[in-house]
Amino acid sequence: MLSTTLSTDDLEILFTYELCSYPPALFDSHALPLEANKANLADALWTRTKKVNNSEHTGRVAHVLDGGSLLHRVPWHQSETCDHICSRYINYIQERYKDNSPVTIVFDGYSKGSNAKDVTHMRRSRALGPDVTFTGVMHCQLKKDEFLSNHRNKEKFIYFLGAHLEECNYSVMYAEADTDVLIVKTVVESSHHIDTVLVRDDTDLLVLLIHHFPSLHDVYFKPEVKQNATKDPKTWDIKKTQQALGENIRDNTLFIHAFLGCDCSE
Repeated sequence: MLSTTLSTDDLEILFTYELCSYPPALFDSHALPLEANKANLADALWTRTKKVNNSEHTGRVAHVLDGGSLLHRVPWHQSETCDHICSRYINYIQERYKDNSPVTIVFDGYSKGSNAKDVTHMRRSRALGPDVTFTGVMHCQLKKDEFLSNHRNKEKFIYFLGAHLEECNYSVMYAEADTDVLIVKTVVESSHHIDTVLVRDDTDLLVLLIHHFPSLHDVYFKPEVKQNATKDPKTWDIKKTQQALGENIRDNTLFIHAFLGCDCSE
């Protein structure tokens, strides 16, 4: 039987090493995995392919919007009714996509069990707002960030907003787990019938499109244009990006992305 008693010499050797409750090379002070710098991969891909990109799409196209990003694009004003807040989102979409092209909004599934985005959600939700039971005519007294920091509020509002969007003939989808996979599937399915634009600035989605995109029509990837932006947004033509990267890099983008620290279910 091995003895568990440490001698004085053993203790001196033991305390020459750094002792901590978590490995700081892997976790932050809140015991969450360190955040990956995924933007470096996108920058490297852009440097290699920018000569074939930034060509704007023309003609009629379908748009796929990330609902999570959309939630943060529209400001809320104090004491607005929830119905009026939803009308702001509808006006926002109508102003930017005026050509009667089909628009699909994909929302995250916050209460559908664990998924790869859980750590990201935890990192963003340091302060938790109170539970709110609301109706369309109720005046929202909380600031948007405080209201949405509570995932129960966020989920209820997503379905509430989705119902308003569907009344305006927009297609709305809800992911059961990681929304990235559903977004890319939606884009690929749409691109079988019409040129499609994915409106989002997210390296996870870019990598998934580059790896999985097989289509008869063109697919573009671009961020939402921000007010007072000083630079034109990067517009990626996925088909041309694949060709510029070459088969070897294209087929290994998922491995590179995983190695750098992705948080999507690829």
